[in-house]
Amino acid sequence: MKKMKLTTGLLLLATASTITVQKANANGYEKSIAWGGHEAALAGAAVPWVSGANALYFNPAGLVTDKPGSQVSIQLSPVQSQNSGPVDTNNDQVNSLATTSLPGALIYSNTLNDRFGFGAGLYTSLGSKTEYDNVAMPGTVAQTATLYTNLTVLEFGLGGAYKVTDKLKLGLAYRVVMAQANLGMVSNLAANGSAFLNLQVNNAQQTSYSNFKLGSQYQLADKTFLGLTFRSETPLSMPGNFSGVYSAAQAVPVDTKQATINTVLPMAIDLGASQEYENWRAFAQYTWTQYSRIGEIPVSGVLSAMGTTIKNGVNIPTRWSDENDIRLAGEYKGYSWPIRFGYMLSTQVTDANQAGVNFYAPGLGHTLTAGTGQTWTTFGNPLTLDLAAELGRVSGSGGVNAAGVGLDSSTNSTRAGTYTNMIYALHAGVTYGF
Repeated sequence: MKKMKLTTGLLLLATASTITVQKANANGYEKSIAWGGHEAALAGAAVPWVSGANALYFNPAGLVTDKPGSQVSIQLSPVQSQNSGPVDTNNDQVNSLATTSLPGALIYSNTLNDRFGFGAGLYTSLGSKTEYDNVAMPGTVAQTATLYTNLTVLEFGLGGAYKVTDKLKLGLAYRVVMAQANLGMVSNLAANGSAFLNLQVNNAQQTSYSNFKLGSQYQLADKTFLGLTFRSETPLSMPGNFSGVYSAAQAVPVDTKQATINTVLPMAIDLGASQEYENWRAFAQYTWTQYSRIGEIPVSGVLSAMGTTIKNGVNIPTRWSDENDIRLAGEYKGYSWPIRFGYMLSTQVTDANQAGVNFYAPGLGHTLTAGTGQTWTTFGNPLTLDLAAELGRVSGSGGVNAAGVGLDSSTNSTRAGTYTNMIYALHAGVTYGF
């Protein structure tokens, strides 16, 4: 009898035209301010003015500075985030755990002469982390599900910059991209909420060696500066393993088999400007990231339970839109510790009908930043400390299925309700010139 119930349940699952899980991501894969004690205080609007070691990441044209010398930069940016949204067929609002991650950077740069500079370093370029532990799934055999997203991308960068004229600098950075991902997702499989699939893909990782960033900085006038960068697209095919639980007549473990996440880290372009005044500096920057390239996230591999094949591969629909970030910032230099502040508006990336609790909500993102910094002379050389704080929020309504509905006609399991993300971050950076 148990075998018959199990077989019936697996056939129900196998005959679904697609398996749709509560998804990955609004504002794409990346947090729009990764790190940087100085840069983050200005909402990340660093492209037109950044110089020295941090330029390897923000704009490689800044690797050639005004005078010869070396610089070492150490950056740490602890981030705490919490998401909320509906998961079960009752559309009950669930809060994720408050998760913490630690992006950062260690970069060395050297300006060899008045024309050429270079840099090398390891840094976090993007990532996302959220966790829902033992989410109640009432009316099911398994009773609970675990949902999570843990995406980390580290880069090793090697770049150089050339000062073409006294007003124009060009830069190029070669990037080795090291991506790791773990995903835990839920698909509600029965209209009465009695069956669900808690699908997990763990230990997926890949290193990509064919990536670059181009940058330029131009002094338009005596106190007006422009910057432009281009980041290449990075295709990823990350092998990992299927696991999880199928809960219907019984709670059955998903067989551990190879699964491969196929996606891209999209192309991005930054255009920024800065203007200096007597005691003030003003900054503006526009960032475009081509997230429309990700209409779905295919996960290849044989999904099975107790040796019975459920499906060959799983597609996670996303239908994302391109992300547009507008960054506005200012700095008041009238005090020994300058006052820095910024605001960033991020357009909606997640399709409202594909909303899920794993990543960002389907709405506009708002980010406020503030910070300061100071430079001292240590052993005859400049030592700089920069500090910043960041508060970000994304919220919006989305999802397809009303409370009590497990599947719609297209087997879409997204739950109707309000989705919210909160992000709190501190940014600290130390740079030493010699």
